[in-house]
Amino acid sequence: GEISPFYSIIPHAIYWPSLIISTLATIIASQALISGCFTLINEAIRLNIWPRHLVLFPGKMKGQLYIPAINWFLMAACIGMVLHFKESSKMEAAFGLSVTLTMLMSTVLINFYLHARRVNFFLVAIATGLFLTIEISFLMANLQKIKDGGWIMLLIGAGLFLIMFIWWKGSTIKNRFTCNVKLADIAGQLQSLSNDKNIPKLSTHLVYVTRSAHYKTIESAIVSSILHGMPKKADIYWFIHVNVMDEPYALQYDLHTIAENDIYVIHLNLGFRIEPRVEFYFRQIVS
Repeated sequence: GEISPFYSIIPHAIYWPSLIISTLATIIASQALISGCFTLINEAIRLNIWPRHLVLFPGKMKGQLYIPAINWFLMAACIGMVLHFKESSKMEAAFGLSVTLTMLMSTVLINFYLHARRVNFFLVAIATGLFLTIEISFLMANLQKIKDGGWIMLLIGAGLFLIMFIWWKGSTIKNRFTCNVKLADIAGQLQSLSNDKNIPKLSTHLVYVTRSAHYKTIESAIVSSILHGMPKKADIYWFIHVNVMDEPYALQYDLHTIAENDIYVIHLNLGFRIEPRVEFYFRQIVS
């Protein structure tokens, strides 16, 4: 059969230990891939560029999470790859092209990040130009691999991009047609409801999460939920908007008073790496 250059350079005396180590390294790499997928999808969901999935936090350690839908998708993708390529030697083209494109996109993203951090323009240009020169040369050398199987990675990447674009565009259109109401226009109604002795009190503090990014407005659906049907009487009405920031570990909030001791709006600004424990943060703010 074919001779593997990697295993051929290993001395016979340490052949089996090397085989065991390389197998364990493969397992570790696969686990890193799975964990990385969970993290990326979780952050994409919070940035509203990926459809929402059930996200489980199995442990108490920060960063431990599990997304069942993505786990099943990875399993199906692995089985599909094995059935398509049949032999690992035929996966070289797809693997090489995907690694090169990953390196290239990482450099582009780092370039945008450094500009956002206001790093010296010339230093960014030199570093980005150096890496792009090397990576583009790799890409040009790998372009011939597209017809040998690299096309499947381009197809998967295009599919993932299409999902993200459709979700983001749909969310943008939905937000454009969402009807918002000025809190100042309904503040009197909420205060009257809060002071009405003939209506049973539902709660001391009534909390709603709103998508409205401006503290002076909320969705009309929230207003209908409070005032129509069975009125929801409370001593204090809280409206919370969660804003995911570009900073990874930011944790800030803004408190806006619409009516003293009656209506408050909280804008909770969380970094994209911060766990969105809205209930916990709300209790901290109130106390």
